[in-house]
Amino acid sequence: MDLRRLGEYDVLVLVSLIWFLGKFVRYAFPPLFETLQGAYGVSTATIGVAFTGFMTVYALMQFPSGAVADRVGPVRVIVAGAAVAGLGALAVAV
Repeated sequence: MDLRRLGEYDVLVLVSLIWFLGKFVRYAFPPLFETLQGAYGVSTATIGVAFTGFMTVYALMQFPSGAVADRVGPVRVIVAGAAVAGLGALAVAV
């Protein structure tokens, strides 16, 4: 087996994993609404507004990230986005 041939797929695998994580977070959050309400003592409306804010930011970032990817390259945008998402997750966890 030629290891250089496997290297051709590293970006594809990385992007696939990041895409999976993005979709996972998007679809895993709504079933947790009831648990989050109990843990934080907030209403359904508050949880709904938080999820709406999350999805609004997600939607608003689609066009600018595509435009930046056209200028600087998609790999740089993907790496930067993954780094920002990782730092954000770390900040939320801490």
